[in-house]
Amino acid sequence: PVNAYGKAKKICEDLVKDIANDWVIIRPTAVYGIGDNKSRVINKWIDAAKNNEKIMVDDPLAKLDFTYVDDLVQAIVNAAITPANKITCNVSYGQAVSLYDAAKLIVELTRSESEIVCGRDLPDDMPRRGAMNNRNAVQYLGYTPKYDFNSGLEKLLW
Repeated sequence: PVNAYGKAKKICEDLVKDIANDWVIIRPTAVYGIGDNKSRVINKWIDAAKNNEKIMVDDPLAKLDFTYVDDLVQAIVNAAITPANKITCNVSYGQAVSLYDAAKLIVELTRSESEIVCGRDLPDDMPRRGAMNNRNAVQYLGYTPKYDFNSGLEKLLW
């Protein structure tokens, strides 16, 4: 972990492992979709695009493995009904998208005239994840992500 938030998540995972007999830890990454908090980056960029406002991208080269909320729900349900035990699963689509490409796609799909304004870097304590290894979720939970970033955005917007 590179910041207090990451350290707190690690402590919580360790606590679950110490006190529970049966457990599956799900680690979702960059979740977005219907019902998401309006203060999260994808929703901020969508709102800016719909209003033809500037879209601020702190680090255009940073890559995240976005996870559409329906895929996360599938993983959680599968974890609840499968006999998997004592495993940690990254839940994501399995393909990283640069923040610049994410913002550009939002502008294209909304037919916006928004300008994308790029910063130079993420703060040092922000994660630089790239694509996540979701093999445990696939193998042990039967997880099959359905929404790449493009199709997830289309579902969210329409």
